[in-house]
Amino acid sequence: MPRVSVILSSFNHAAWLRESVESVLAQTFPDFEVLLFDDGSADDSASVIRSLDDRRIRPFLFETNGGASARYRQMVAEATGDYIAVQHSDDVWEPDKLEKQVAFLDAHPGYGFSFTWVKFIDENGQPYVWTTNDYYQERFRQPNRSPAEWLRKLFDEGNCFCHPSLLIRRTLYDRYGLFDDKGLLQLPDQLMWTKLLAGGEKLHIVPEALVRFRLRRQNGLNASAETAENQLRLAYEMGRLIEVYARLSPALFRETFPEYADSVFDEDISFALARAALDAPSPAFRLYGLRRLEQLLNDSATAAILRERFGYDERCFTRDTGRVDCFGLKPSMHFARMTAVLDYGDGFHRENGQEITQYVRHDGSYAVRFELTAARPWQGIWFIPEQGWAHGASQPQGTIAGEALAFSTDVARLDDFYFSDAGEILFYAPAQGPAGPCVLELAGNLWYFSQRDILNVFRDQAQKITGLEDHLQRVFHSLSWRVTEPLRWLRQKCGGK
Repeated sequence: MPRVSVILSSFNHAAWLRESVESVLAQTFPDFEVLLFDDGSADDSASVIRSLDDRRIRPFLFETNGGASARYRQMVAEATGDYIAVQHSDDVWEPDKLEKQVAFLDAHPGYGFSFTWVKFIDENGQPYVWTTNDYYQERFRQPNRSPAEWLRKLFDEGNCFCHPSLLIRRTLYDRYGLFDDKGLLQLPDQLMWTKLLAGGEKLHIVPEALVRFRLRRQNGLNASAETAENQLRLAYEMGRLIEVYARLSPALFRETFPEYADSVFDEDISFALARAALDAPSPAFRLYGLRRLEQLLNDSATAAILRERFGYDERCFTRDTGRVDCFGLKPSMHFARMTAVLDYGDGFHRENGQEITQYVRHDGSYAVRFELTAARPWQGIWFIPEQGWAHGASQPQGTIAGEALAFSTDVARLDDFYFSDAGEILFYAPAQGPAGPCVLELAGNLWYFSQRDILNVFRDQAQKITGLEDHLQRVFHSLSWRVTEPLRWLRQKCGGK
């Protein structure tokens, strides 16, 4: 039996399939089999596979598409090697890829799996030209870490391992139920690595680019590409990952989340993980945290422990539900940076005031409260309702120390709003007060030059320009006819053609 079973997946990659297979067949480590399956491709992939003549290849041609996870489960069941490697039909291995990984795992039986660094190529096999925001650029170039450190990195940042660089002991598939989770498309890889690491399995990164990973802009997208469908699917599937963390041993949890270790009670990590989840980047993780806290508080015995040991009760929970964005709503909200400054008779000085980040309602209205402390008697209030983004603001209404304020400004007014090209509108209200604490309460409206407004302006201008072009063309054709027709008549009269 071969030492390594290479599972090579094929789906609509006929243009690169032969190169991918040949890079496996050219490995300097010779003891392997290739389980090459085509998952119902609509191109010539099946024909390419039939043309391959090598005894190490075991072809599996499926007429219909069954999905990557289902096919991988079938291939793992067919595999006979001690190790399983994964290759994709548009990627390319360097010749010594298997040799170096097998040598390491053979020499280190305490390690369960291995990855390598990668180099990126484009559709034509040339070095990939990056833009400034490409996700993968440094993603698969990682140093070696402990299982706990890897678990934390996956929790905070997401997947950072390249699947076609994998070499893994075959026994781990059954032990951890890898590929058993159905219904996942974006995260089956990350779920597998998380399961393995949560079980204490160690991995080794070979710090060499032994895989050429193809990224495509023109001829189709990778399965993990940033599309609207993939982004929505990813947000849902993240909820499955947090369930693996809930099964961590207390010792591994403390190592993975040391700042939450004090929240573990009676070797139960549920409260500690919920607290960690509330601060996670993933909205799905934050939702899990809130739901888990609610469950714990609805158990009277656990609620008593949380109250007595951690001072956490129902009031704390309702504060969390108003603080934690578990549905990703904040990007669609607007928060203004508002500043109130006490005037001591020497004008506007920002250090004499307070800045608050205040939620602005969808209609542009706001209500804000400042709690100021005057260093000495004061004689007025300066107020900036927004710093840098608002193009217009109504005159604010409010009180300080219970007295009504009458604000004014020196910028231009149009209808009910004052406008400033600088993005900051400075209002001033004369008032008087002694040294000491005082409360300022204000309300008003902001007007934003939104993206839709900008597009509408450009659209209107474009329509005007198009109309002008049409008019000029008609004028040109009219003038051209009026000039050329008499010339043609005159040329004909003079015997010309």
